[in-house]
Amino acid sequence: MNALARWLQLPWYSAERVQRYFNAGMQAILLLAALLFSLLMPHDSGAHIVTLILVAASCAFNWMFVGARWLLVARDANALQLPHSHQRVASALASMATQTLLLPTVLLALLGLPALPALTLMLDMTAMALLWALATRWMVPLLGFVPAALVLLAGPAGWPSPTDPKFTLLGAELAALGLAIVTLRWRALMRADETGFASSWRKPKIFLLRGQLGMQGLSAGCATYRNPHAGVNADGASKIRLPDSTGQYDVSTLVRVLLGPPFAPRRRTGGDLRYWALGAAALLLVEFAAWLLVSPDTLRVLNAMVLLWTVMLAMFLVPALASLRLFALFGGQPAAAVALLAHLPGLGDPSDARAMLLRTTIGVAIRWLAVAVLAIVALWLLLVGAPGFVALLLVAAAILATLTGASMLAALSGARLDRGSSHDIMRRGIYFALLAVLTITSSVALIPQAVALLAMQPAATTWADQHPWIPAAFTVAWSALWVFALAQLRRHWRRFWRRAHPFLQR
Repeated sequence: MNALARWLQLPWYSAERVQRYFNAGMQAILLLAALLFSLLMPHDSGAHIVTLILVAASCAFNWMFVGARWLLVARDANALQLPHSHQRVASALASMATQTLLLPTVLLALLGLPALPALTLMLDMTAMALLWALATRWMVPLLGFVPAALVLLAGPAGWPSPTDPKFTLLGAELAALGLAIVTLRWRALMRADETGFASSWRKPKIFLLRGQLGMQGLSAGCATYRNPHAGVNADGASKIRLPDSTGQYDVSTLVRVLLGPPFAPRRRTGGDLRYWALGAAALLLVEFAAWLLVSPDTLRVLNAMVLLWTVMLAMFLVPALASLRLFALFGGQPAAAVALLAHLPGLGDPSDARAMLLRTTIGVAIRWLAVAVLAIVALWLLLVGAPGFVALLLVAAAILATLTGASMLAALSGARLDRGSSHDIMRRGIYFALLAVLTITSSVALIPQAVALLAMQPAATTWADQHPWIPAAFTVAWSALWVFALAQLRRHWRRFWRRAHPFLQR
C-alpha cells in the first residue's frame, strides 16, 4: 500500500504546493459539477455532454499545469545525469494518466456515458493541453478552439457528438495524431536551449512556467535609461521605447517601462505590421475557403460559434493574464524591491501616485480590452449580422472588464498568489472552478441556442423551449458573478487606497 500511495503521489511532485492545492480545488468542483449535471439534469437536455466536458476540462487542466512540468523535471534530471531519471518520469506520467484518464472514464461509465468515446475525448483534451504547454506561444490561442470544434461543431460539421459511440474512431485518430506531435515536440524540447529563442512568441509556454517573472523584468527595464532610445525587452516580447525625443519623460511613461510588458510602451516595427498583416490575411483566407466549401448560412453560423467561444474563453483567461505581471511584482517580491519605485522623481503625493499607477496599469488594460471589444463587435456585424446580439456582447464585455479590474486591483493592493494558507489557495481554486463551470455550461447550453436562432431552425430544437428555466438560470448565475466581481472590485479598491503608498507592500 505504501508503494501504491507513493506512486499516486509521484506526478504531483512536479508542481509547487500552491499549484497542487489549486488543482485539487479545481478538480473537486469540476467533478462535483459534472456529477450534479448528470444526476439532476434530464438526459435529453444534453446533460451528458456537459458532464463529459467538465470531466475532460479537469483532466486537461491537470496535464496543462502539472503533467507538462515533467518536461522541466526531465530536462533538469538529464542535465544532472541522474540515474534512472527516464524511468522515474515515465512512471510519473503513467500514474497521472491513471488518475486523470482511467479513473474518470470509470466514473463516466458508471454515470451512463459510453466509456470509449469519453476516453478518446479526454485523450484529445490531454494532447491539446500538452501542446498548449509545449508548442510555440503563437499557437496557444488557436488550441483554445479545439474543444469548441469537437463539441459544438458536431452537428454542422457532420461528425458525431463526443457522447455518441461513433465518435470513438474520430477521437482515437485525433488522439493518436496529437500524442504523436506531443512526443516529437517533447523530444525536441529535451535538447532545446531555453534561452535560445529569438522571440517570446516562439518560446514554448512550458519554459515560462519556471516562475521567472519577478524583478528580473523590472531590472531589465531599468537598463532602458542607460540609453533611452535603445530597445530593451524584459521578456523578449517587445521593444520598449520612450516616445518623447526631447529627453523630458513624464513619470507615467517611466513607471510603464519599469513595470515591463504588457504595460510598457512599445516601438511599432515592421515585424509588428507583418504579424498583423499575416493575421488579417489568414482570416481572409479561412473565410474565403469556408465560403467556397459551405453555404452562406452555414458560414454565418460557424462565424458566430467562433466569436461566441472567443468571448467565453476571454471570460476565463483575460483577468488572469492581465494581472499576472502585477501579482509577480506587487505580491511576490521583497518589500524593498518595489518600494524603490517610490523614490522616482515626479511622483507627487501618494494620492497622485495611486492615480498614476491606475492609469498605467488598469487604464492600459481597459484600453486594450475596449479595442478587442470593438473588433469583436465589428467582426460580428460583418461576418454574422444579427445586430440584436450586440447588446449581449456588450454585457459580456462589461462583466469581463469588471473581472479584469478586480483581479488587477487585487494585485496592486498586495494580494499574493505564491503564498497563503491552504484555505486561501483552495478558495481561489474553487472560484476559478466555478467560473470554468459557468463558462463551459454556458458555451454548451447557450451557443447552440444562438446558432439555432441564426440558422432559423424551429424553436423546439433549442434548450430554451424544452426547458424554459435554463436561460433564466444562466442569467441569474452570470448576474451573481457580476455582483460578486463588483463586490471584489470595491473591496480591493478600498484596500488599494488605504495603503500608505502604492509602491509600499507593507
